[in-house]
Amino acid sequence: KGVLPDDWSDFLRNEFNWLGKVTTTARDLDVYLLDFEKLKLSLPAEMRDELLPFRNFLLQEQDKAYTVLVTAITSPRYHKLKQELVKFFENNSESFRNAPNAKKNIQGQANKCIWQYYNRAKKQADQLKPDSPADKFHDLRKSCKKLRYMLEFFKYLYSESEISQLIQQLKLLQDNLGEFQNSEVQVSGLGKYAEMMSEQGKGTADTFIAMGILADTIEQKKLKLKHDFAACYKKFSRKKYQNLFKKLFKSNPKKK
Repeated sequence: KGVLPDDWSDFLRNEFNWLGKVTTTARDLDVYLLDFEKLKLSLPAEMRDELLPFRNFLLQEQDKAYTVLVTAITSPRYHKLKQELVKFFENNSESFRNAPNAKKNIQGQANKCIWQYYNRAKKQADQLKPDSPADKFHDLRKSCKKLRYMLEFFKYLYSESEISQLIQQLKLLQDNLGEFQNSEVQVSGLGKYAEMMSEQGKGTADTFIAMGILADTIEQKKLKLKHDFAACYKKFSRKKYQNLFKKLFKSNPKKK
């Protein structure tokens, strides 16, 4: 904010939002198919083959999703976005140079943003319990993602050994939250896909029973991940790392 002209900010935000949406369905189906063998093995041996119609359905849906995705990234809209990004990075206009925050000390800005994202994530995590609703875990996952982006992007401004410790601990926390989110998507997807398969006359009664048992299995995994979160967060929130965040990002940078 205050670094890019408003029209540029609005354009880039809208276009990246669009691009994120057109990749989501393909990404979710990829997760299903990459995990499919593991999911199948979670069922009793005599039921595993009953999931094959579901796998065939996922492959068909994946083809449709990739058709949509390829259409998007070969479209005039995407081509324009790439052209505009080239202009953006080559731009040295007066409106860029004189934006309100364009000449602020970069490390000062990095410190401020990272400290803000860290405290937001910590506040959210402190309030989580094993019985907290899934959307609270999802909100924390998004906050941790933003914090991770900031740490990675500005890591060259700080001590490599110190920043690496924080990134490594954050990765472990994100692994837990990411796996929980994938499980959440899989459970909700199983119900939706079962309904779609039924409407299209695909799958047998045994297939739908197997999918129901699979959904129950993933629900149990979600509960375990919720309980495991406490241990992951306990490591991330050790006094050692709290002090390191404070040392690196709460202090004012030296003038350069």
